[in-house]
Amino acid sequence: MTSPVHALRRLAAVRLRGNWKPGAANVVLLMAQIVVLWTAAQRGMDYFNLPDVVNDGPELNPVLSGIEADVPLRVLGLAFLIPAGVGFVGLAMGWMRALSMGHLFVGASYLILGITFLRDAPLDSWWLAGAGCSLLLFAAVLLASDSRFVPDILALVLGVAAMVAGGYLASHGLGYGYRTGNGFLGGAALHFIFGFGTQVLARRSERLKREEDEDFKALARVAALR
Repeated sequence: MTSPVHALRRLAAVRLRGNWKPGAANVVLLMAQIVVLWTAAQRGMDYFNLPDVVNDGPELNPVLSGIEADVPLRVLGLAFLIPAGVGFVGLAMGWMRALSMGHLFVGASYLILGITFLRDAPLDSWWLAGAGCSLLLFAAVLLASDSRFVPDILALVLGVAAMVAGGYLASHGLGYGYRTGNGFLGGAALHFIFGFGTQVLARRSERLKREEDEDFKALARVAALR
């Protein structure tokens, strides 16, 4: 019969933490994920604590717009709090899948907010906004691609010119009131990058560790034959 002391020792020896430790190789990556998850959790807490009565009655709260004015605020709060909590647990315990899923669900919440905010924002000109965003995308590709077919000086001049022209056209095409929705879309993209990037980096780390173990085993076999 197992004694209580022996059972407690076996329980204490159980390994619960995963193998994914972003802070071991890159502290900046760890700090960035902590900040973005904490920001999402604070947004969820703010929604959760804001009383629903502010959106009732003849005078609606002017602070609320987009999907905020369409669904209960506690639902929005849980849409941020729960995945942010899952992401924090995954980050603390080294569970890659929990961390990735937390980021992806937070990104989906930000994406819905951004789309609904931009839906309610006035748009002056679709073609100006489209042309400006296309120029901004062209500038990003030109400046970041480091192509051997385009000289650096040409890429720098054309990239900066396209960035300035694209920003001018986009700002005039979008009009005003788009900054909040645009910020939400940026937050969604950031969380999606962290979510999918965590899976890619974790699988790469596992593959490198597996290859390293195989190399050590091969060296051990060669040494044993000698």
